[in-house]
Amino acid sequence: MNLFLRLLFCPLIFSFTILYAQETGKISGKVTDAKDNSGVEADVKLFAAGDSLVKAGAKCNPDGSFSITAIPFGNYRLEVSFIGYSLLRVDKVSLSASSSSISFDTLKLKKQDISTEEITVEDNKSIIEFNGDKKVFNVDQSILTKGGTALDVLKKVPMVDVDINDNVSLRGSQNVKILIDDKPSRFASLKQVPADAIEKVELITNPPAKYEAEGVTGIINIVMKKSNKLGFTGNLSLGGNYTNTLSGWGGLDINLKKKQTTFFGGFYTGNWNNVFSYTNNTQYFSPVSTFESGGSGKNHGYWIWGQGGMEYEFSPGKTLGFEASIGTGQWFNSDTSLSQSLNNLGSLSSFYTQDNNRNGLWQNITADLYYNSKLDDKGRELNADLSISRNRNEFKLGLVKKDYDSLSVPVNNTPLDQRDTTLNKSYNINAQADYTHPLSTISKIETGYKGTFRINDNNFDRYSVLCYE
Repeated sequence: MNLFLRLLFCPLIFSFTILYAQETGKISGKVTDAKDNSGVEADVKLFAAGDSLVKAGAKCNPDGSFSITAIPFGNYRLEVSFIGYSLLRVDKVSLSASSSSISFDTLKLKKQDISTEEITVEDNKSIIEFNGDKKVFNVDQSILTKGGTALDVLKKVPMVDVDINDNVSLRGSQNVKILIDDKPSRFASLKQVPADAIEKVELITNPPAKYEAEGVTGIINIVMKKSNKLGFTGNLSLGGNYTNTLSGWGGLDINLKKKQTTFFGGFYTGNWNNVFSYTNNTQYFSPVSTFESGGSGKNHGYWIWGQGGMEYEFSPGKTLGFEASIGTGQWFNSDTSLSQSLNNLGSLSSFYTQDNNRNGLWQNITADLYYNSKLDDKGRELNADLSISRNRNEFKLGLVKKDYDSLSVPVNNTPLDQRDTTLNKSYNINAQADYTHPLSTISKIETGYKGTFRINDNNFDRYSVLCYE
């Protein structure tokens, strides 16, 4: 009986399977780029005619081929899409018993042309950056130093101190080396360097060998502004202040960049006027006495600085440049003081008056030829520099001192007039070449050469006139 039933139902099952298979079809093909006929890994979707619902789909192989099977007979719409290409649409795709397999061998996608309005994205550097062994302070982002000098900039930099005599110290030590654009400072005084011409200040607390910084606390590298904009650019700045007298400053920067060549220059000048006064009282216990002093004075001066040069970029990262600068300035300081010695009863024992006149003059001329080359993007660098400079510093002191006893009678045999003159002149020629070769992310080799030729001419004169009244 069981055998009879099996023989009876087998033909029925076979017939149903054939009938079902005959009611589905297959769509295959290949999607290529319309321009170069390369395969495109596009998305192929099948929609029922007049409907937005996806009935079936496939992802093309790397060569662009695809196959969709077991598709019920009916009318469909085929859509082919891929990022960067226009949508391809094929209407009236029909599957039936007489056409159950369809192959598309000419599905070609065209590149889509997309144009948008220009988008400009701007971002400001943070004031403090950490770059390897450097701490970088982008002082051009701060308005607190506008119109000042390099000394005003350094007063705003963390870890750097500038005292009332303009001595610069780093982390409490004055044993610090100051560079301008990675080179020894070309200026006799940092008062000659205008703040508006400074882009950033780099602090190097663990300097490499090329800086010849053995035994120093660290290096302060002042980086001057340079423009990378094509065409002609310029910047004019003016400023001033008024306390008891008027002080002012101004500067002009110009930059011309055309293709691979850049011409640049700048001129800055300024003056200052200050008045001051002071008093001092000192008590002594053995013997009991008092020393009182006080005085007033003023200081003023001016500075002028100009520089210019050109750079030629052979290729990205390889630059040959020349620049020259000249600076001069003069300052004057004068004060008058009265100092009195009082006994334990508060009576005058003696006193003296003192007139001080101090003035200084600085002049400096430099010329520099340099070549900078980044050999690859892994940190290999070759830099060479030849510089010539001439510096002249003059300082004069005039001191007039008069001693008196308790009755205001001049004390004999005391210096009445003293004059000091210090004149320092120096001529320097420096030639230097440095090569850096990274070995890994944490180690590198640095080697190079430096030769220096220097002439120093220092003179000091003093004379005094004694008083016999």
